[in-house]
Amino acid sequence: MMEQEYRVTVGSRYSVVHRITATQAETFEGVYRGMSVIGSDTALVFDVGGRKRMVVASLISVMDELEAAPEEPEKKETSSAYYG
Repeated sequence: MMEQEYRVTVGSRYSVVHRITATQAETFEGVYRGMSVIGSDTALVFDVGGRKRMVVASLISVMDELEAAPEEPEKKETSSAYYG
């Protein structure tokens, strides 16, 4: 059992190293915005200088958290009704 849960957090700033070719890698810094799909692959989406950058998850070699996302107050669960 893990004592602490680790996760990539929306709004946190990361330094990311990802493969471009078998022998080349690229590094960039960006704010994590979420996940998406490219074809049949899962991609992580980052805001890099006002542009969205999608990187296929299997091509990421290293991610360093540079700045944690601001803490958000816990939201109260509200009941909702489902129709149909």
